[in-house]
Amino acid sequence: MNTTSLKVQVDDRESVPTARKQIENLGFFTENVGDTVNQITQVFGIFQLILGGFGAIALVVAAIGAFNTLTISLIERIREVSLLKMLGMKRYDIFRLFITESLTIGLLGGVIGVVFGTGVGFGANLFVQKLAERSGADPVSIFVTPPIFLLIIGGGALLVGFFTGFYPSYRAIKTNPLDALRYE
Repeated sequence: MNTTSLKVQVDDRESVPTARKQIENLGFFTENVGDTVNQITQVFGIFQLILGGFGAIALVVAAIGAFNTLTISLIERIREVSLLKMLGMKRYDIFRLFITESLTIGLLGGVIGVVFGTGVGFGANLFVQKLAERSGADPVSIFVTPPIFLLIIGGGALLVGFFTGFYPSYRAIKTNPLDALRYE
């Protein structure tokens, strides 16, 4: 069986659906590069959702770890907190001390995560570009980190740091110095 194909070029992208429908009405089969691009976009969309799910799980685990670290830190430093209260430190200052520690942990975790993720993306892009060069194709960048994403991650890390440190900070200001000294 001998098949023949014909390539049709349109002036702009908006004309593609109309031209395609007219060709199909004549009884011909049509293929459009845009269909392939849409399929690839859908696959990458699913891939992004899967990676986002892994990221959400990692965020929850990190938040639990930070909460645990700050709570244990409070328990180990209960005598220090009691002493600070007896020396006249205000409740707000103690709260600020623990929240600052929490925000620092959150921000450092966010920075380390962004540096690691960006580094892995850079390495993957380098690998794909080398493969493209060997095959004679144009170099492409698959993984891109927009600056707004970095700001969102930084803000999210601070938010997680605040929420994981709020309870230990609140518990620290509620500590009765005399009970804490009796406990020791």
